[in-house]
Order: sequence, then C-alpha cells, then structure tokens
Amino acid sequence: MGPKFTHEEYGKFVVAFYRGDYNEWARNRFGQAFFWHFNDQGMSFVKDPELFYSTDTREATRLIHERYLIN
Repeated sequence: MGPKFTHEEYGKFVVAFYRGDYNEWARNRFGQAFFWHFNDQGMSFVKDPELFYSTDTREATRLIHERYLIN
C-alpha cells in the first residue's frame, strides 16, 4: 500500500510530534503529521484518507502500525 518504516523511525516521529518540534504540525491530526513527517520518504504518493482524516489518535496509531511499519 505504501512505504514501510522501522519502529525506530516511527519512534522518532512520535517524540517529535508530542514534543512539538515542528510548528507546522501544531494544528495537524496525528495521521496528518505522519504524512507530513515522512513526505520525502514516499508518503507524498500515498492516498490513505482513513488515516489522514482520522480524528482518533488511537485509530491513527493502529492504522500506521498495520500499514506502514516493518514488523
């Protein structure tokens, strides 16, 4: 469905998201921030409205784990 990322790469994203490292993310949902963070690593070509528009962080996290992380 799209590119795959390691748990280490994902962990760095999560830390950056909750620490507020990027002002551009201030109003983004978790899934939107995931797309933004990994945009230059292949996510710019991915169409996943279920993740992008999810308002539930738990649901977005589940989708990311199922679809975009290397197990």
